[in-house]
Amino acid sequence: MHFTQNENQEKLNYLNLIGRFGVGLKDAMATFDRHDVGVEILSRHGRFTLGKSSKHAFEDVMTLHAYIEPPLDDEFEGTECILSNISEEDIQKAKRLFLLSTVQYGQILEKHGHTANIYINGVKVAAEEDFLYSYNITSLTKAMKKELNRERTNVGRTAYSSQILLENKEPRTTRLLVESLNRFTEGELPIELTWKDVAIHSYKLLNMLEDGL
Repeated sequence: MHFTQNENQEKLNYLNLIGRFGVGLKDAMATFDRHDVGVEILSRHGRFTLGKSSKHAFEDVMTLHAYIEPPLDDEFEGTECILSNISEEDIQKAKRLFLLSTVQYGQILEKHGHTANIYINGVKVAAEEDFLYSYNITSLTKAMKKELNRERTNVGRTAYSSQILLENKEPRTTRLLVESLNRFTEGELPIELTWKDVAIHSYKLLNMLEDGL
């Protein structure tokens, strides 16, 4: 048994999803190995680790392989990835690469530093100093296109980010947005909360989440 590269039919049916053939996992494994990071993957299908050995008919060439052992628990749900020999600093850097939330019109991204970035399909089109989040717009509505054509320098304002936030139902981003009101007296209210519809939506959603706890 070994990891294979193959087309994922589920991903082929959705054009906005990344990844198709399993190359990404192999690249990640090779990167970990190059930096001496240990990898162990556990699932009900087996225990997977990395190692180097020669290929048949190429005994003088050492290549990276996935070693597969029987599962530790054949009733295990999901997949657990265990990394070793990696610093907490590196883990935090990696976390900053992940999206906070994805909705119909785009993604909500964590802001680094004092400036938020506004992207359209991954291309930066504006910067905003007073935003709580950065945003990547992936689905343009007519209103968004009109705003973009009219004035590129303000594409991050109401035409884009507000629509994304009104679609957002992810607890963490909503809670962080509402909790930022605590800094109102310090003059640090993010632009997003100056939009009445976004503020009302965030409050209602947060109350619903807390009532469900």
